[in-house]
Amino acid sequence: MAITFAVTEVMLTTGLKLAPPTNGMTLFIGSNNSGKSLLLRELNQYINQPGGPGGAPSRWIQHALPQPGGSPEDFTAWLDARGYGHWDPTAGEQYTDPDGGTVLKGTVPHVWQSVARSALIPFLKQDLWTDNRLEVEADAPHWDELRAPQSKLQYLYANRDKERDFSNLVYQAFGAHVSVDRYAESIRLVVGRPHPDLRDALPGEAREVAAAYRNLPSVSDQGDGFRSFVQILLQVMVRPAPLVIIDEPEAFLHPPHARLLGRLLAGIEEQTQLFVATHSADFLAGVLEAEKARPVSIVRLDRSSDRPTARLLNPDTVQDLLRTPLLRYSNLSSGLFHDRVVLCEGASDCQFYAASFDASRDAAAPHDNILFLHTSGKPPLADTARRLRQCGIPTAVMGLDPGF
Repeated sequence: MAITFAVTEVMLTTGLKLAPPTNGMTLFIGSNNSGKSLLLRELNQYINQPGGPGGAPSRWIQHALPQPGGSPEDFTAWLDARGYGHWDPTAGEQYTDPDGGTVLKGTVPHVWQSVARSALIPFLKQDLWTDNRLEVEADAPHWDELRAPQSKLQYLYANRDKERDFSNLVYQAFGAHVSVDRYAESIRLVVGRPHPDLRDALPGEAREVAAAYRNLPSVSDQGDGFRSFVQILLQVMVRPAPLVIIDEPEAFLHPPHARLLGRLLAGIEEQTQLFVATHSADFLAGVLEAEKARPVSIVRLDRSSDRPTARLLNPDTVQDLLRTPLLRYSNLSSGLFHDRVVLCEGASDCQFYAASFDASRDAAAPHDNILFLHTSGKPPLADTARRLRQCGIPTAVMGLDPGF
């Protein structure tokens, strides 16, 4: 019943050909207005419409090749295991996707093997955009428990071990657990744990336990950062789709939470291909810190000149960065999100040159997206400059020692 669905090739209009890790993460990074979100949306269109969308030509994507893996029988069994199947008195056996669309069961094998598989994409892909990030799945209807659960909350309802694992992830970030309320009219995701625990409750204590759950606040009533973090974890860490697109996962999050989220997403165990656009050095640092990280590709976009460019940092190079403590644990990774970087030996040098630059620049000129960074000493300057230049970032080295 193992099936896959992944983009095996992306050709950019810049001439760069990408082979995204089919069970890993592809990160699109760059400064503000470099085109990261636009690239993701264009990629999403090519996945939704195999063969390419019509209309105006894309700015970033020349073509993308999404490919299924597994037999039609495997895919049908996968749909059944996820609770998508049901019987319609008029149409017969069919599958209903998360967006409400339906496909007849008898047509699935043919569509799965054809190029025109648009009707199956909602089963295979999830996309999380900043404009719907706060719409947390905090309620779900009860269902016939003789059938497989379909929604994320139904799945957690039916799998207490998965509920505990998910709650522990949220606890890492906010020091608060989440629980599935099984006693309300609908299945609710709430903050906290009632006492006594449901597993230890006796039949006569059911009313007391239900009342305890009723007093816990809903996740949907929490702040933006909490809801955004929980929504991403719920969609990606709980029975995710084979392909997931996330735009700016750091939105609404404080830097420590963005870093933790990067670490968690880079280490997920499910067979899933992730495409992520970010402008957060903290999220990137978290990705590089993941102990059980899967393959990661980093693509840096640059529109600071008249001709947009894209540069690939392949997974082997990313692993090399993991072995470089200076780049892994310092603020140097933030240079990837600026148009130019100036490296200095120490913090005081950075302050001096940054102040001199501000004092001498034309106040009416466009803002220069330049970042001054230090390497805590002279020896790492050359190697750090080389690594940043490999990422396509114009990098200068300045030192107070004229003999350097």
